[in-house]
Amino acid sequence: MPNRQICFRFLCTVLALITISVSAHAAVVEGLYSARIAVDSQSQKNQNQGFREGLGQVLVKVRGNTDVLKARPIRQAMNRATQFVKSFSYDLVNAELYLSIDYDQSKIVDLLRDADFPVWGQRRPETLVWLAIEPEPLQKRRIMSQDSESKIHQSMTHTADQRGIDLVYPIWDLTDLQSLSVYDVWGAFGQTLSDASYRYGVTSILSARIYQYQAVPKVPQLQELPISDTQEPIELNNQQPVQVDASFREGQWVVDWLSIENGDFTSGQFGVEQFSDIGPDLINVVADLLANKYAIDTKGTEQALQSVDVTITNLSSLEKYVAVSNFLSSLSVVNTASLVKQQGSAGTFSLTLFGDPQDLFNALSLDKKIQRTVDEFGQAIGDSEFIWLN
Repeated sequence: MPNRQICFRFLCTVLALITISVSAHAAVVEGLYSARIAVDSQSQKNQNQGFREGLGQVLVKVRGNTDVLKARPIRQAMNRATQFVKSFSYDLVNAELYLSIDYDQSKIVDLLRDADFPVWGQRRPETLVWLAIEPEPLQKRRIMSQDSESKIHQSMTHTADQRGIDLVYPIWDLTDLQSLSVYDVWGAFGQTLSDASYRYGVTSILSARIYQYQAVPKVPQLQELPISDTQEPIELNNQQPVQVDASFREGQWVVDWLSIENGDFTSGQFGVEQFSDIGPDLINVVADLLANKYAIDTKGTEQALQSVDVTITNLSSLEKYVAVSNFLSSLSVVNTASLVKQQGSAGTFSLTLFGDPQDLFNALSLDKKIQRTVDEFGQAIGDSEFIWLN
């Protein structure tokens, strides 16, 4: 009997870990400190202009928001952009000349921190995008897939690359079609969207409905949509009610969006004159939301760095201890990481943080190599106990 109980508990723990690892996907975004700029020639003038433009792109990606470009210390630094360049090269693609630039990571991070801006690390949530459109008033609403609306998806991907986030698009196979309808996307049914997104293993979901504004709106506001008997209204955390912008004009494109991130719902609305602006503006919305949560604000922490101990199990070899130490040190929230205790396959690491412990736990939740230790019922054991899965 005891052996059966042990086997049962072990099986439950394994199943819980599998469930958690499926539901906590993130991407390690590459190229945050690189830029590729189209230039007219290899002249010194064009080169310096390319260095400056590329530095601006990198700062936006690493900061996570375009507000960084308005700060005086940043504008001054961009006038000496050459000092931040680590290497560069020229490429000719389809008769177009490009300047490829790699910037010095440590100098970029120091610049942002000295200017009191948060720094967003490489581990970032993947965002799944569901879109629905009413092409013209009274026309049939439909799902916008990569096949049906390739241009808007291309523009979203391009903007996501500029903002340093990874997008996932639904494949719209039979499973998606059975899980989600155009009415679910149009109605912003949060639980249905979350359920349909589970198979993609993402923590960030962006849903939007797109239509043309009419002087007398026939489409009710997001929170006023009729709910069917089988649907529950979504609860929006930390959010102001969506207001219809009185400045909208007849025929202007309106976008009502809903962001779901780790179970938190946020919604909003914006309008654009050109259909081609919808994709970039949508991605800027979700990029700002994610950066506000995951970028590490180091203002005032130089004088009082916080410390926290974390215990990590399943370290069965010296190589794993080294891998964990390197992994922890690579997190943007971590200033220093040192092993302070070793007991069998468990190691306790003392970390000094640029942010606070919650910033650390947010960062750890984005990587599949490490997960919280859970009991046989799938409940987390302690606040700072983890298992190494790599």
